Amino acid sequence: MKERKRRILQAITDDYIAYAEPVGSRTLAKKYRLGVSPATIRNEMADLEEGGYLRQPHTSAGRIPSDKGYRYYVDVLMIPEVISDEQRNVLRQEILRKQYAIEEMIRHASRLLALLTNEIAIVVAPSLSNSTFRHIQYIPIDPMSVLVILVVDPGFVQNSLVQLGGPISPVELERINHHCNRLMQGICLSDIGQSLVKDLKQVIEDGALFEATLELVYRGLAKKTTDRAFVEGSVNLLAQPEFRDVEKLRVLLEVLENTDVIMDAIGSSSTSGVRAQIGVENQLDELSDCSIVSTTYSIIYDVVGAIGILGPTRMDYGKVFATVEYMAEALSELLSEGPGSGWSVG
Repeated sequence: MKERKRRILQAITDDYIAYAEPVGSRTLAKKYRLGVSPATIRNEMADLEEGGYLRQPHTSAGRIPSDKGYRYYVDVLMIPEVISDEQRNVLRQEILRKQYAIEEMIRHASRLLALLTNEIAIVVAPSLSNSTFRHIQYIPIDPMSVLVILVVDPGFVQNSLVQLGGPISPVELERINHHCNRLMQGICLSDIGQSLVKDLKQVIEDGALFEATLELVYRGLAKKTTDRAFVEGSVNLLAQPEFRDVEKLRVLLEVLENTDVIMDAIGSSSTSGVRAQIGVENQLDELSDCSIVSTTYSIIYDVVGAIGILGPTRMDYGKVFATVEYMAEALSELLSEGPGSGWSVG
């Protein structure tokens, strides 16, 4: 595409993203320094429309980007927003504003993402199913209650406060600590079977403590992907002119309730970096007016979850790309650092 057409397509896309109104040649000539007459702009717009980059909505004299136009904009013309070091530090501290367990931290991150972009944020929390047992500890709180802490690689921590059926001495708790750690050392949580459960029951005689131990172990295993998905910001749809049509809004809200579908949409990419699925690139017809911008986050070098934004194709891609990329980086760093970075057991 020649430079002049690029500049016109970029101006139309930027203007439409900002104001949600079709853009005409006179508007472009007045607002943007394109250095050509409205007549020349009209000719270039006609060429862009013929090439499939622009379309004319209804009877409007103006034009708006097509899905192909948005794709070219994202791939070639988009200028990602720059997040300063100060903003990065503020966001990082906001994620850690309170002492969070991993899932609470990720839930809070999804709320922040929705707030920052004014779109729908989707974050998938890590699964524990492939995690390896590292350590379990039983800490006496008082004669009738014990705090149980489970740590699995690569650093996930879960805890539970247990009300005992009867008092357990510190010496007995030390014995339980020793034998439980010996029995489970190095075992993948998904490999825990009835034989090990039977051995644990022989070690942990208190019924409540035994049940709490198993509950911690199976808490991560029992969660399906859908249970680990946090969707925030659905109310932001109400502010988008694209969804003033009540029926269109209803259909999209129904899709958002089907977490499996959304997870497939943001988690299907094996490529690194932030990517966008624009309009008809989405597999679901119900998402043909939407774009999804997503990426993955990691612990050390292992991908453990996904993070994404869903909104109208007329979204602020520069801002969304930068925000999604930074939030994924922040989650990766914080989770890789482990509880010492500020998040707590939960």
